[in-house]
Amino acid sequence: ARVVQFISSSAENGGIVIYDPNFRTAHASELDQLKPLIIENMQMSAIVRGSDEDFRNIFRTESPDSTWDVVRNYTPCMVYTASSDAVFVRTSGFSGKFPVRKITPVSTIGAGDNFNAGMIAAIYRKGIKKNELEKMGGDMWHSIVTAGVDFATDVCMSYDNYISREFAGKYIAGNDPGFREKEL
Repeated sequence: ARVVQFISSSAENGGIVIYDPNFRTAHASELDQLKPLIIENMQMSAIVRGSDEDFRNIFRTESPDSTWDVVRNYTPCMVYTASSDAVFVRTSGFSGKFPVRKITPVSTIGAGDNFNAGMIAAIYRKGIKKNELEKMGGDMWHSIVTAGVDFATDVCMSYDNYISREFAGKYIAGNDPGFREKEL
């Protein structure tokens, strides 16, 4: 109850709450019990970021658009990751598809969490406010998604489940082409 209170207070005071349901097939038998909690979490969130697998398991949806048809009732922004295919963003005013890098991963453990961390880093770096998320266009979403993809890609290229020091240094310095601020 205290966690819900904290998150709710944060959301009410302009905090950008990002929720990743991370709902895997192993929990399918618990869906009836957990779905109301998942929806409650989505309702407190400014962004719901989930994988195609998460949404398929929760809502039985098979595409970003069919998922958005459901999720738009609970949150203003959805980021839908489809593994090595693409990343899709949906808001009331924007619909976009962004590429991911074609890599041969060493491990995918931590990729989703680091994708989320990359989005958070880009949102922070650009000074984006909660009330701006729904109004953003392709350039801003591209910057956010690219950071997420960059973080996840770095994690997938090692057995560590966190970004490397070298990668972090490049991100902080802004030296990597994927991190350069785009003129808007």
